Order: sequence, then structure tokens, then C-alpha cells
Amino acid sequence: MYDELERTFQLRATYGLSEEMISAIREQHVGTSDAIRQATRSGKPQQVADMRDETPSPVREIAMRAGYRARLIVPLIDANKVVGALSVRRKRPGEFSKSTVELLQTFASQSVIAIQNARLFHEIEDKSRQLEIASQHKSQFVANMSHELRTPLAAMLGYGELLQDGAFGELPEKAIRIVERVQVNGKHLLGLINSVLDISKIEAGQFRLNLSDYSLPTLIETVRVATESLAGAKSLALTTEVATDLPHGFGDEQRLS
Repeated sequence: MYDELERTFQLRATYGLSEEMISAIREQHVGTSDAIRQATRSGKPQQVADMRDETPSPVREIAMRAGYRARLIVPLIDANKVVGALSVRRKRPGEFSKSTVELLQTFASQSVIAIQNARLFHEIEDKSRQLEIASQHKSQFVANMSHELRTPLAAMLGYGELLQDGAFGELPEKAIRIVERVQVNGKHLLGLINSVLDISKIEAGQFRLNLSDYSLPTLIETVRVATESLAGAKSLALTTEVATDLPHGFGDEQRLS
């Protein structure tokens, strides 16, 4: 197989070779083989009818001691991109038959498709792992940030309730209305933070709805107060008209508002 980073050919799979020969091929670094480079550059099969005519090399000597005499190299190429090469050795000298060469070329073409599909699968698998890790980090970040935001906000809402209850002295009517608005908007912000947490829970498959009865007038008033400042900034008056005989709703009030 061709290693684009190393710019060499590395042994990936063998059949019928001795451990001695496999070790010799690995030590020689197949990328130094002129025969393989010639075959992949030309894009055509290259064969040697008698290996005794080749330039001496450790691999050649071991192959000949094992009884091999002829060799055929078929390039593995995909859209002019070198993937690797298929090297076949035979113990009888002489050229390989045309039918054998054509058969190995067909096998090489199918091998290229299989190799590329395997590479694509591994890339997708690797990306999936990276996305899973990134998602875990994001969920952890969201959970931590939401906790850091909710803690001071809960304290602010608690002090607001104390102000409303007169724990620090009676407040003017106008100040009480402002504190009430701060409370409503604070609770709305708390709901948004909880919604962010809900997204993390949905992604983790741990989301649960808190079902209960709720008052529609109260829900509508919460929405009005939360959006009143936005309307006021545009010099708009925001009013609501709610029937007094509305039945109670059933669901998750926090996520409805």
C-alpha cells in the first residue's frame, strides 16, 4: 500500500510467504523497489520472467532461495491516484499468461474499490468518534456554564422575594411593581437557561417533561411581562385580554412559556 505521508510503499498483506521473506520485505521498505514504482508510474502490469536477471537484493536472494523464479506486479490505481500494488510470485520461470494478467488486473480493480471503501469507512468512523467526543465536551461545558449562571440568578431571585416580602423594610408601591418585573424576567431567564440544559438532555437521551396543571392567565401574563420591555423600547403598548373562565391546562408550563 502506498503511504502518501512517507511517500513509500508499505507491506500490508501477504499469502504463502515465509516469515523470513516477510521480514526482509519490511526491512527493505518496499518503497525502494524500482519494479513497484515503475508499475505504478506506468499504470500497467510489470513482470519478470526470470528473477535471476534482476539486480541482486536481499528480497531477491531470499525469494530465489525459497524457489521463486517469476514475478508479476499489478498496480492499484484509482482515478490516476496510486493506491498500491499487487505482487505475485511463481516458482516456475517464464512470462505469466495473458488470461492470468487480465484476471489479476480485474482483481486489482476490485481491490482498489474495496480499499477505498475501507478507508472511507475508517474516516467516517474516526470523524464519528471526534464528533462524539466534541458533543460530550459541549454537553459538559453547557452543564457547567448553566450551573454557574443559575447559582447567582437563584440568589438574585431569592433577594427579590425578600424585598417583596418586606424583609428589608416596606417598599413603595412603584418599587414593588419594579421588583415584580425583575422577578418575572429573572424567572424567564432561568427558564432559558433550563432550556439550554434541556437541549443537552435531549442529545443525551435523558430529557423528561414535568407534567402538571397550569393556569393559562398566569402563563399569558408571564409572557406579557417578559416582552413588555421590548415593546416599550419601540414605543408600543402591549396589553392582554384573557377570559376569566379559562380551564386549567395540563403540560410542562416552563417549556410552554
